[in-house]
Amino acid sequence: DAGRLRLRRLLCYLAGICAGFYILFHLAAGLVEGFGRSPYSFSATGILVNLIFVSALLAGTELSRAHLACGLSRRRALPGTGALALLFTALALPPGKVLELRGGLELARYAGETFLPALAENALACYLARLGGPAASLCYRAPLAAFQWFCPVLPNPGWATRAVLGTLLPVAFLAVIQRLYLAESGALPKSRRLSEESPAGWVFTSIASVLLIWFSLGLFPVYPSLILSGSMEPGIKKGDIV
Repeated sequence: DAGRLRLRRLLCYLAGICAGFYILFHLAAGLVEGFGRSPYSFSATGILVNLIFVSALLAGTELSRAHLACGLSRRRALPGTGALALLFTALALPPGKVLELRGGLELARYAGETFLPALAENALACYLARLGGPAASLCYRAPLAAFQWFCPVLPNPGWATRAVLGTLLPVAFLAVIQRLYLAESGALPKSRRLSEESPAGWVFTSIASVLLIWFSLGLFPVYPSLILSGSMEPGIKKGDIV
């Protein structure tokens, strides 16, 4: 009906905005930590082949995702969406890579840099597909794939930055989209919709807090250091933080 169509259009609109913010955040990270050349071919033949491959992969993935997500019952929607996110994450990641990992540090890096971002992206895509069909999830994933495959220069931040942005942003987007969708569909009581703070505020506050903690721990290329000697006096004194 008209109401359901309006909500699906809203989901597509929100998904496209979230994809734009995701790209902007990564471009900002690239301005801080640097850019690198894309590994993909940019000849006419290479672009055409990549376009066919990416389009077919996205269409097949999102149609199958929507078919499975729409079959979930309302009582089991949350665990079912989580299970679907795990399934599509496992299908997208090569299992041989996990077997090659040696030691806890490599495993932690792989989890933060690859697995958790993929799981967060698939969780958001499954939620969008369940409520808005394949169009909604495509509105989020298609711009990201286009940016990755067809931009000749890509951000090249460190693994810690990729882990933070790749995991936190989809989770934050999921929280905001869910809140706005429930408010627009009338699932939230009117008193709550009027009295509660906008979700964007606490979502971005949470992201800023996590980034500040990671910055303080020295996980970024620019990090605080305590001066332990007086070798740089009088410009920088012992005990200063730079």
